[in-house]
Amino acid sequence: MQFLKLPFLAHVNILKYLEPSEQLLLSFCSLITRALVSRMRHTPTYSVFVLDRPEVMYYSLVNLPEKEKTLIIWTWKSEQWGDVQTERVKSKNIDLECRITFNASNTPILWCPSEDGPSRKRFATAFHSHMCEVFRVEPEMQFKLSLEYMNELPYTNTVRDVTLLDTSVNYEVVDEFFEKFHVKRAVVSTSLRDSPLKGSFKFLQVDNIFMDRAYWLKRLQFLKFDCENLVTGPTEIKKRDLVAFVKQCRWDPEVDKLEYNEPIYDYAKYIVLSPQYLKKCQNGIVTRKSDGLRALATTFAGQFHLHTNTFFRKMQFLKLPFLAHVNILKYLEPSEQLLLSFCSLKTRALVSRMRHTPTYSVFVLDRPEVMQYSLVNLPEKEKTVIIWTWKSEISAQWGDVKTEKVISRDIDLECRITFNIVSNTPILWCPFEDGPSRKRFATALHSHMCEVFRVEPEMQFKLSLEYMNELPYTDTVRDVTLLDTSVNYEVVDEFFKKFNVKRAVVSLSFKDSPLKGSFQFLQVNNVIMNSAYWLKRSQFLKFDCENLVTGPTEIKKRDLVAFVKQWLKGNKTKLKTFHVISTYCVDVHTIMNKFNLSRKSDGLRALAATFDGQFHFHVFHKKNEFGVQT
Repeated sequence: MQFLKLPFLAHVNILKYLEPSEQLLLSFCSLITRALVSRMRHTPTYSVFVLDRPEVMYYSLVNLPEKEKTLIIWTWKSEQWGDVQTERVKSKNIDLECRITFNASNTPILWCPSEDGPSRKRFATAFHSHMCEVFRVEPEMQFKLSLEYMNELPYTNTVRDVTLLDTSVNYEVVDEFFEKFHVKRAVVSTSLRDSPLKGSFKFLQVDNIFMDRAYWLKRLQFLKFDCENLVTGPTEIKKRDLVAFVKQCRWDPEVDKLEYNEPIYDYAKYIVLSPQYLKKCQNGIVTRKSDGLRALATTFAGQFHLHTNTFFRKMQFLKLPFLAHVNILKYLEPSEQLLLSFCSLKTRALVSRMRHTPTYSVFVLDRPEVMQYSLVNLPEKEKTVIIWTWKSEISAQWGDVKTEKVISRDIDLECRITFNIVSNTPILWCPFEDGPSRKRFATALHSHMCEVFRVEPEMQFKLSLEYMNELPYTDTVRDVTLLDTSVNYEVVDEFFKKFNVKRAVVSLSFKDSPLKGSFQFLQVNNVIMNSAYWLKRSQFLKFDCENLVTGPTEIKKRDLVAFVKQWLKGNKTKLKTFHVISTYCVDVHTIMNKFNLSRKSDGLRALAATFDGQFHFHVFHKKNEFGVQT
């Protein structure tokens, strides 16, 4: 078959089944085949030159870090070639006669008669240009090498990424390498204690450094690093070295006084890998007075992290295009997005244009003078977004924290903002003097969340009733979780009169629960109780709800019979489901033998079942298309 005489569509369908190395060899056949291969839709990618042994170079394509796939190998070893014929590799800047073999993975190996170093370097440079033009490879080169072979590298000035393998050269060769190439990122794969890097000055000037481990790194050289990002595995760096680094790294200790909301020693001491500290996490903000630049210091499980927030200082965030905004905002936590939405009406509009998943929220009031606002995706799986407090002793805890302005459509508040040291949740220290102002803020915050974050408007509460006067303004409440409280039943009645509650969840209720004297609680449509040892016959029979589910109780068999009897007489018209766990033996046959569970007044039927001390009663209210009640 004369391949070149086929139509273009046939070429495409044939070429797409070839491996990249096969396409590469085809592109070397002639200028016509080169054009054919270049017209394919190649995904832009990076490449890496690998030099880890003498007289052999690999060229690989890289989609993910450390996931390169070798495309071609060339060697200039003087070994005998056998009976392999000489082929001609030809392209725009390549004209080379060599012999081609294939290894076990079918990767082509070029046996090149390159007699001197410059000719080999020219070939490697021309080959990379060919890959850029034909296969859409990014022009920035990447190297993975032992520095003994650095003289074989192609001609270039800027190198995107260098992975340094173990080497026997001295620090002077390392300095020579980093003088010759402008390296954007250096990855040190393995470094032993006698690494030549420990004497190199140029290595310390690389912008981005990642080291698998650095036991060779001592205090003197550690403090000389002048880079943008430094990430290292296990080292022998001590606490005092970290403190010294924070004090001098991009900070002028003679001009700038560092301010800590907690001393840096409190973070650094957790670097010690003692079992009692492994699960500790400490955060703190370091601030520089001269330009307001701030850094976040964090420790966790023996790791120390210092991040300098220069992004918003150097870049005018709002002038970026919308697509850039979206890609930045999607990596922020909900609490961070919320704080950003408070900065101005423009940032509020930016956050509101994101694709937020509709969800519910819950106000949590379980301690005095503190309220939490959480988002709820699953029951009992809320995630706290923001906390605010109006404690009177906060002035001592504020320290030198500046006053910030929280602004939105219905919010205009000056407060101080700190962050929880474990969860990084923002805490607003608010100068609320009276209850109505606190209630207005909580109501306005919920409105803000509904408009910006697509939160459902129905409120949910989780509280001890001592703090009910702090709740926001609303009439209807979707869900209330009642925590243990010391109030009396009159406060319970007042709460359920004030709010139209659709569902009440009682988290814990002891025998002296104030619920046992409340009448309004019995009228809630849906009641779920973790336990109800306080529930006696007289109050049990007064329940008038749609669904009643309760954990362990002291309800007796005769109480269940009386409850079913009331339903048969036409009472409890709303009842759909009743489920109870009794500490006494319950026998469904007792009920079935006493009653025919079909109500004469309206023909409704019910199902009663027991299992392991649980009694379940379900009323069939609807009829399906066949006329059967469900």
